[in-house]
Amino acid sequence: MKKTFLASVILLTSLFVSAQKIEVKEDNVKIGGAKNPALVVTIYEADKSTVEKAWKSLMKDYGAKVTNKDEIFADNATIKDMSANTVDVYATAEEKDNTIVFTVAFDLGGAFVSSSTHSDQYKVAEKLVRKFAVDVSKEAVEAKLAAEKKKQKELESDLADLVKEKAKLTDAIAEYNKKIADAQKKIETNTTDQDAATKAIETQTKAVELVQKKLDSIK
Repeated sequence: MKKTFLASVILLTSLFVSAQKIEVKEDNVKIGGAKNPALVVTIYEADKSTVEKAWKSLMKDYGAKVTNKDEIFADNATIKDMSANTVDVYATAEEKDNTIVFTVAFDLGGAFVSSSTHSDQYKVAEKLVRKFAVDVSKEAVEAKLAAEKKKQKELESDLADLVKEKAKLTDAIAEYNKKIADAQKKIETNTTDQDAATKAIETQTKAVELVQKKLDSIK
């Protein structure tokens, strides 16, 4: 139980230490077949497969056809706030220092969204990517929180069982102590009865000897 509690404390401490404000940064990276403008964000506590699954689901919500090879490619996503036309979206997830570095590039159709050339579209993209990162990070931490609460309930249940067991043992000891006290009283009574019986036997022996002498005196 002590080891389980210690592990929980360490995990919760690590969650607290690693908690950071999620920020989206812009960078030129190799994505979508060339070096293109992209948005990069760090996602905390979630694993790579969870992030990829959540992004595919989001892209499908935008009506895109999603494929996944080296990159997650969302073909013809309808992001109305970004463009009246469909958008092709490229994304990658990379594990780094117990976090996921998530990179997304939006192709408007011959041009990738960047803050310098598509400021309005970039704001939409930034908001979308940041919300995704926040939601996935929160869901991951909420899952860990649920797991920790479950462990806490198990520990509380273990403690309740120990309290009940102690109460039973205490009652058993009290019962045994009563039996011991009763037995000690019976031993004292038995000892007194033995002394009385011994004296009675001595008296009776003398009576037998006296009668025997009388019998022997008759000739």
